[in-house]
Amino acid sequence: MSEKTPVIDMSRYQVVTDWSAVASKVKLAAIRATVGDYYSDGSFESHWNGAGNSGMLRTAYHVVAPADPTNIRKISAEAQMALFFKAMGDKQADVPVVLDCELARNQTQEYITSITAKCIDLVYQKYGKYPLIYTRKTWWDYYTVPHPFFPLCELYAARYSLTLDGPWSDGYYKFRDWTSWKIWQYSSTGAIPGIVGAVDLDWFNGSASDLLEYSGKRTIEQRLSIIEREAVLRGWNLEA
Repeated sequence: MSEKTPVIDMSRYQVVTDWSAVASKVKLAAIRATVGDYYSDGSFESHWNGAGNSGMLRTAYHVVAPADPTNIRKISAEAQMALFFKAMGDKQADVPVVLDCELARNQTQEYITSITAKCIDLVYQKYGKYPLIYTRKTWWDYYTVPHPFFPLCELYAARYSLTLDGPWSDGYYKFRDWTSWKIWQYSSTGAIPGIVGAVDLDWFNGSASDLLEYSGKRTIEQRLSIIEREAVLRGWNLEA
């Protein structure tokens, strides 16, 4: 089995009673901020602060809604991202923010594709990084058509299995637009100490050290190792 690191994604449905217990098991939390242009998660701030204060890495996710819950009023990408950016304020995500793509709302493939692509573009313009795309193959390959922006984003794949080593390690369920994955949601009924009720369980595709590297953060040991390698290359005497 390839090395993986525990991650959770969460929203107001998860009640946290002990963040230190959560942090002892999980290294990264993806926290829901907004949905469409009409909903802000009431637990976003408390989850964000709790995860950060416990030493966990954090990112935020926005649920892309091509239309409102009536399936009638279409929602522009600009309106959706305005709500998300307002929720984020000056918060800095440790890894790229996430676009949760799982709502069709009776809209066409072409419209869903255009809205998703524009959201990607707005995230890139705001943060200088492409977002992670959370989705499942059975939704993505049916409700979108190929777009040049999609492969530029890394995949946050949903496929529930407690026996697989990856979302398509059995040779099935391969996504149209990706050949690799960054995060995999493998269960929606998990249990984590410090959280009341079921929680989504995810894997980061790599070690805890790889996750720190991905976030742009490094442990003291990693920093020292880099300095030592640089010293050897440049002929520095660190003991002088």
